[in-house]
Amino acid sequence: MGELACNCVGEAPQCHCRDRNCGSVPSLFRRLERGAREKQRIVNATQDIIEVLLHYTKLTPWFKREDGALVRQRLQSMEINALVPDVAKIRRFVQEYYNNIPIYDKEIGFLSNLYHMQKFMTQRFWDRSTDSNAEAYKWPISSLRKRCALDMQDNILYIPAIHILLIQESTKKMEQVLHVPVLAYYILNALLPMFFQDGSVFDETGSYNEWWTIENEESFFRAERCLLQQYSKSVNSDLQQDEMRSLAAQIMSQNFLVSPSYEAYKRSLKKSGFNLSNFSLYESYPADVKQVFYLAHMTAVCDETETAQNSHLYQMFNEDLSDLYRVNIPFYNFPEYEKAVASCSEPEASVLAKIQYCWIWNPY
Repeated sequence: MGELACNCVGEAPQCHCRDRNCGSVPSLFRRLERGAREKQRIVNATQDIIEVLLHYTKLTPWFKREDGALVRQRLQSMEINALVPDVAKIRRFVQEYYNNIPIYDKEIGFLSNLYHMQKFMTQRFWDRSTDSNAEAYKWPISSLRKRCALDMQDNILYIPAIHILLIQESTKKMEQVLHVPVLAYYILNALLPMFFQDGSVFDETGSYNEWWTIENEESFFRAERCLLQQYSKSVNSDLQQDEMRSLAAQIMSQNFLVSPSYEAYKRSLKKSGFNLSNFSLYESYPADVKQVFYLAHMTAVCDETETAQNSHLYQMFNEDLSDLYRVNIPFYNFPEYEKAVASCSEPEASVLAKIQYCWIWNPY
């Protein structure tokens, strides 16, 4: 029929071919082997990226170990077809990412800065458009995602051959992949929506990509005034209100893309001499990016005395407190919290003393 154009004489394995196309059989096997190796390299490279993100999550504060496990599991069960990427185009995506990061503006207050930064990050994650809308191409992650495709019915994943952009030798240490963390961010942003569809385990409600649309800048300003008042009750400092606001905004603008690591935070507290005997993270409400905003504010200015144990930061994590208080923090939009914010008044300036620059972030 022409599929295997080989006429052989004799018993195998002493098979001699009369047809010059006989070599197509071993060539086919070689191509299949190369294809299998190619697929495995892509899987390995993707897993390397996952490991990098888990250990050095500078650009993915939302990416957690559960996400990595699910992606790995899914990758191993799928048929993967590699597409050769346009390296120059992807690098332009990376540059555009940096060019579009909102710039810290000390005049508008730290929560407004966070609002714009998180809105920027959320829009990138949220942009899953597959139509020809020109607006969708405004965000580079959308363009990269269009280079990937997932056939759910046939369980086939088409992705760029990302291993070409990484170090291909399997003997290299994972740390050597770190020269492409932004590329890893793009790849995983392109893949995760395909794996998780409407949401991922990093957001217990599946609505991470919508939270900022519920909030508005007015509520951010109310929350800021309330948090400043909480500061005045729990921390001693001689900072003026504007200075404190500026410092908090500066800290967040410098550290927002660094992963908020719970364990790293505990290590930093322990190193500073903080009493960890009653310090625990309530398992049902793992710290997420919304809680991190609160943490960043409450620890932007702190001291080394026992005052810290009476602070709102300590109370939020103290397992002896009620669940309502522990989770009823900004950005959850609970009615109880809205009432608390609404009752807050503008704090007086110069009511704080003894400041210390605090680092709660993963140092990587």
